[in-house]
Amino acid sequence: MRLFLDTNILLYTQDSSEAPKRDRAMALLREHAADDIVVSTQVLLEFYRNLLRKKLCTAADAALLCGAWMEHEVVPVTPALVASAIELHQEKQLSIWDALVLQAALEARCSVIYTEDLQHGMRVGPLRIVNPFLANEVHEPEAVYRVKRVARKPTAATSLSAGKAAAPSSPAGKASSLPRRRRSPR
Repeated sequence: MRLFLDTNILLYTQDSSEAPKRDRAMALLREHAADDIVVSTQVLLEFYRNLLRKKLCTAADAALLCGAWMEHEVVPVTPALVASAIELHQEKQLSIWDALVLQAALEARCSVIYTEDLQHGMRVGPLRIVNPFLANEVHEPEAVYRVKRVARKPTAATSLSAGKAAAPSSPAGKASSLPRRRRSPR
């Protein structure tokens, strides 16, 4: 499985102030073969800039870290990639920078992009967006929702003769105009 790493994943590998996220980012790297990991020139430049902005290391160390990531496949930002990103930006109403990252992942034929900047579970063509930090140990436990069934008072639609099934009621209590679903023979 080819996967694309967004800037925040790279940053968390170096950020000791975010220990649970750092641990998860490092685990992602251990879970996947180095040959399957893809980044882009945009991601590398954002990584370098944010390492310095957050004072996570010196400029010389940031350059070395970027060099290490360049050992993986790197998708260059080309005029054609920019044009495709603009189309994606207009089609999906994404930020242009997110569209550029997604388009780089698509160009590299990745099936997954790991990021916390986009909607978890969203798909863009064959690309699935995964936020690896949504695990229970990082955020609050997943909520379990139960629907309480409310007994409805009989209406004209539900009081038809016993031999005929009633049409489903709408929330307003009026008979639904939707066709009834027939059971398929088994």
